[in-house]
Amino acid sequence: MRIFLNLALTLVLSTQLVLPQQSKARSDSELAAITARGRMRAEQDVASRYATDAVVGLKPALWRSSQGANQVFGDSAVCRKQ
Repeated sequence: MRIFLNLALTLVLSTQLVLPQQSKARSDSELAAITARGRMRAEQDVASRYATDAVVGLKPALWRSSQGANQVFGDSAVCRKQ
């Protein structure tokens, strides 16, 4: 019986998460703000790609070594090696 109650409770709680939220439509100013933030993030992404390419271009041999990413970017950064 207890397993059934736990299952029923889990089912009720999970359906609340799955059901779509009923909210009002966003205004034009809200949509414009969201679009502006998205464009700004896209610009930052492009800039970070250029910065990574520039750093790799400075010391390509170091970058391809086993410890290259840690030496160029520091130990706390997560970097892709070529």
